[in-house]
Amino acid sequence: MNYAIELYFDDESSRRIDTIRHLLESNNVTVDIGTLPHISLAGFTDVIDENGLIGGITNFSKREMNLHLALSSIGIFPTSESVIFLAPKVTQQLLAFHRDFLQFMSKYSTDLNVYYNDDLWVPHCTLGIHMSDDELINAIRLLKNNNDLPIPVTIKKIGILTFPPNKQVFVTNFLNA
Repeated sequence: MNYAIELYFDDESSRRIDTIRHLLESNNVTVDIGTLPHISLAGFTDVIDENGLIGGITNFSKREMNLHLALSSIGIFPTSESVIFLAPKVTQQLLAFHRDFLQFMSKYSTDLNVYYNDDLWVPHCTLGIHMSDDELINAIRLLKNNNDLPIPVTIKKIGILTFPPNKQVFVTNFLNA
């Protein structure tokens, strides 16, 4: 089973991202369903103890979270998954948070997806995934012509997702959310 650990946004920015997802979906673009708008922190193909991970994430969330980002550009991962996303302006605070999180996660899984290593991680908010070439081109056209960027986001929650298909396993607020 695949696991993703995700950071979730405030309600207003989530609504704005959902509006963009709806635009894509209503124009026959395959969108990322079954999860809230998010930035993935880590991906694993195996977790040692799911209940232990839930407890660990609960403890991890008992910290002050003051992470504000701006989703300021559109990007693609030109892989077989064909992903289109909104990318935040990367900050030192975000990179430091990611490093801290990976250190924390090392006790729950040693099977980190290579894309989430410190030196390869590209923070992103997935909009569409598993698209045909025509869908990808259409998505780029739609996003270019209906650009509502930047979208300011505040990180409010953290959670666990299993996939495929996407299934939200656990979500919790950060201490000050």
